[in-house]
Amino acid sequence: PDDGTVWLIFANLKARQGQNDEALDAYLRAQALLPDSPEVDYNLGLLYFKTGRYEKALSHARKAYASGYPLQGLRRKLSDKGYDVGE
Repeated sequence: PDDGTVWLIFANLKARQGQNDEALDAYLRAQALLPDSPEVDYNLGLLYFKTGRYEKALSHARKAYASGYPLQGLRRKLSDKGYDVGE
C-alpha cells in the first residue's frame, strides 16, 4: 500500500480498461507517494486529457516536461487542442 510504483501500474491498467474514476484514485495515491515523479505527472495528465480536463492535463504536462520526461504524446495532444506546454 505504500509503494507508489505499484499504484502507478494499477492506475495505468485501470485507465486502459476505461475505468477512469478508479484510475484517477490510483494516480492520486501514486502522486501522494511519489510527488516528484514525472512518470506519474505524465500519466495523470493523459487521464485528465482523456476526460476533457485540459487545464489539469496541461499543469501535469508542464511539470512532467520540466523534469525532462521524454515521451511527447501528451504535448502533441494538448497542442492539437491549442494549449502550449512550453519547453
